[in-house]
Amino acid sequence: MKEQIEQKIKELFKTKRLFCSKFGYKYKDFASKLRTAQNRIDWLNKFLEPLNLKVEIVSLDNEA
Repeated sequence: MKEQIEQKIKELFKTKRLFCSKFGYKYKDFASKLRTAQNRIDWLNKFLEPLNLKVEIVSLDNEA
């Protein structure tokens, strides 16, 4: 998940710093925000596992 996000940021904004400044995030806190997002998705997937469901990050470009 983290790799997908970083790849998309690089593709669209070239740098994480530029992404952060454009959307009002503090660059020094960015790594923490990525870890938090990953932890929340992991928690949700563990919660949803008994229901045979999971959360995935997908590009909106791939939607039909």
